Amino acid sequence: MLAVRNLTLRKNDSQILTDISFDAALNQITTVIGPSGSGKTSLLRCVAGLERYQGCIQFNNHPINHVGFVEQDSTLFPHFTAYDDIAYPLKLRKKTSSQIRQAVAQLADQLHITAVLQRYPHQLSGGEQRRIMLARTLIYEPQIVLFDEPFAGVDTLLRIELVKLVKHLLLQRSVTTLYVTHDLREAEYMSSHQVVLKQGQRVPDTDPWLPHFLKQRF
Repeated sequence: MLAVRNLTLRKNDSQILTDISFDAALNQITTVIGPSGSGKTSLLRCVAGLERYQGCIQFNNHPINHVGFVEQDSTLFPHFTAYDDIAYPLKLRKKTSSQIRQAVAQLADQLHITAVLQRYPHQLSGGEQRRIMLARTLIYEPQIVLFDEPFAGVDTLLRIELVKLVKHLLLQRSVTTLYVTHDLREAEYMSSHQVVLKQGQRVPDTDPWLPHFLKQRF
């Protein structure tokens, strides 16, 4: 279980996050939603260890050591083939060639990108690029994977296809996930457990603002 306790973040004399606490179930998807500027990305950056914060963030009662982070502006290496891009994290971890081939082949099959493994980024569609970024993130089996609006800017039909594929793959591989989105329909589809943020704070279930927010379909 991912446990966030009393998470507070200040930057340049500004209060970004205030006393946020929640649990994210092991091997399940938890969505994080809220208006723009509510602190969603800052929350993910704290979990990823990219910010100096106050409070406690643990995974199964231990500090988090291995995090995968799929950001909105994540990119592929322009001089790598899709295969090399996906394999790169395993090469850094000194895995054998046979281990790498097997892991890449398995993920490529699950993400339906086997046919494009020898292509370079400029030869790939937007959907193919995002699948390769996902494969690169999952291949080294991080403890937790963070998604920061990974399909923003993608056309509606492709977005629906990718969201369905990602949910199926994450649950199939039992990946503990925090998934940030502006889209309430997407949040509800991905998970029955939502963490709602507003002005850097978690919104309690008793807040009168919450029902109004949840009725929106933005």
